Amino acid sequence: MLDTVDETVPVSPNGHRLQMTILFGRVFLALSTLISVRVYTSLLASAEIGRMNLVLSCIQWFSLLFISPAGTFVIRHAVAWYCEGSFWSNSVRSAFYYSVVAVAGGLVTGAAEVILHLGTGVHPVALAALVAGNLIVLGIGSQNVVALNTLGFGLPYVILSNLGVWSGVIAATVLATQAPTAAEWLTGLLGGQLIACTFSTIMVKQLNQAATRRPSGREDAFSFSGVWSFASPLVLQRSSPGAKLTDSASFSALVLTTGLWVHLLLASLSEVWFCS
Repeated sequence: MLDTVDETVPVSPNGHRLQMTILFGRVFLALSTLISVRVYTSLLASAEIGRMNLVLSCIQWFSLLFISPAGTFVIRHAVAWYCEGSFWSNSVRSAFYYSVVAVAGGLVTGAAEVILHLGTGVHPVALAALVAGNLIVLGIGSQNVVALNTLGFGLPYVILSNLGVWSGVIAATVLATQAPTAAEWLTGLLGGQLIACTFSTIMVKQLNQAATRRPSGREDAFSFSGVWSFASPLVLQRSSPGAKLTDSASFSALVLTTGLWVHLLLASLSEVWFCS
């Protein structure tokens, strides 16, 4: 397997140039974040910013539990799947998984808006579409882009990462200028990520067709059981005292969001109880 990886995985002829390319790409991503904050704080009212963060919290809740572990599973096996020529077929399986999670997440969030009154200020149907769209687009897009970088394609990784973010900021600015609401801003960001997701998917398929197929039968294919077996220890590890700061922060965000949902559920039940 190691010999196959060495022969088939593309290697950059200039490692320093690749490192500098990725470094500049990250600088532009950080710049886009600063500009994005500056723009939406100018266009959106404080209440709309709060609603936007509520929607993002709902998206993050499902992403941390179901999307991120699956993406990590795919990236861990990306090189071996690429060498075997099975990366595209496993990407299709993971896309189906993301679709199931996205539909379920959208339906749950839309229902929660109706029952629990989350306070997003977004119509339940539109909220469900936003959550589902972000889960599937960010799931597939992030997986493809990170896989490209893992396989040695640093320049496409930088271009597609910045394309999704910058086009999203531009689209969000245009939409929020016409209607300064959280839904319009998030829709614009989603549109930009959709562009990057589309191009990255096309590139991944082309790379798979060009890959040398050398089946080994040693790598696990993408499956629900495989993802669960791989991800469950990682999710539990994030709560351990020795977890990294970023993992602990992610787990804390998950706990806080879960607590918010439980609080809203109890508040709604209490309201029904006292008013009945």
